[in-house]
Amino acid sequence: YNNALLAGYYRGVFDGEVCRLGWTLNRAKMELLATYGAYGRDWVVNHAYWTNLMGDPATVIWRGTPRRVNIQVAEEVEISFDPIEVQITSNDQPVPGVRVGLYQENGTSAAGYTDEDGFALITYNPALLEAGAAQITVSGDRVVPTSENIQLIPSPNLINFNGAFILDEDFDPFAGNGDGIIQPFETFGFMVSFTNLGDNAINAPIDLNLTCEHEGINVIEANIRLEQDINPGWMISGQFLVESLGRFPDNEPVPFVCTLSWEDEEVAFD
Repeated sequence: YNNALLAGYYRGVFDGEVCRLGWTLNRAKMELLATYGAYGRDWVVNHAYWTNLMGDPATVIWRGTPRRVNIQVAEEVEISFDPIEVQITSNDQPVPGVRVGLYQENGTSAAGYTDEDGFALITYNPALLEAGAAQITVSGDRVVPTSENIQLIPSPNLINFNGAFILDEDFDPFAGNGDGIIQPFETFGFMVSFTNLGDNAINAPIDLNLTCEHEGINVIEANIRLEQDINPGWMISGQFLVESLGRFPDNEPVPFVCTLSWEDEEVAFD
């Protein structure tokens, strides 16, 4: 059994280009199953459970001489819904397939992997980040772990969509049954919630509009006007009235779009 485990480990490292410790152990266990599975599956399972990893499964295994890399990223990044673009190079050549991470001391982290041109797009949740210092980190196969400090700056106007909620009640103006599931020919409330994550207040009046192009949905009350400013960190919500016409199959997605408008600004959420 140990021979099969070691064979799977080294085949993963040298033939399968597996460079992280956790995946090499998984590859070793698959080799164990392929070698002895037909002769005694229970023994294979037992031996696989006996073999555990003591350490960090993300540890990179050096499969060759590590390269020093350069991180190319903006010194200041505005917190928004746009991903952070980073390019990783070594000796002016792109470095594909390495992990590029974003880390902040509050515990927030996100990551992406470089493409063949060395570019990585790091997608993150802006609600979890704070203005201030952060780090861009690089790790991967035959790469010296490297980091670069950046500054995250607040966005003047940044609206976060918190979610949508269904009000399936059986009292006026609704015509539901209270089970929380939209049935054909029910009239229900569609509540949306937003938080102002920006650095500036959003000045009233603020118009909310709900649309749906699906033929099985009719938005009865599609417009809401809010007459109160939304200060930074404040949350707002709006409730629309929607009717189900019953002209769609079970489990079919129904696309809604909610648009917020104020002054000369407009933002839409699907």
